[in-house]
Amino acid sequence: MPVMDGLTAVRLIREIEATGDRGHTPIAILSANALPEHIAVALAAGADRHVAKPVRPDVLIELVHELVFEESPG
Repeated sequence: MPVMDGLTAVRLIREIEATGDRGHTPIAILSANALPEHIAVALAAGADRHVAKPVRPDVLIELVHELVFEESPG
């Protein structure tokens, strides 16, 4: 992303949610960085899930379904 990286964007979204009257935005990070420390950083930034690339279409569809229809905010 030209202006900020994805982790910064996730942190900013979570900050906006926390300080405003906004609901939880489901966020999944899709990244080639799939080492345990990369996943931990993504989740610590506020992402709901981390998926390693390449991602299969069925995995992506299930992820979206879980985040949109099954997850409770929090």
